[in-house]
Amino acid sequence: MHGRVFSLMQVSNSCALPLGMVLFGPLADIVKIEMILLYCGFLVLACTLFVYFSKRYTYTF
Repeated sequence: MHGRVFSLMQVSNSCALPLGMVLFGPLADIVKIEMILLYCGFLVLACTLFVYFSKRYTYTF
């Protein structure tokens, strides 16, 4: 069972790497890389806070 999960994670990571290069490669020519990292960090923080607070107030029956 663990092998299936890690295999699926490897496939998703292998697909995400070229997609990230296609999106952020040309963007890095226009915008500073520091700004891209800063905005992506804030976006990850916002997603983390959203998930944390949305799970906190949900009730399970």
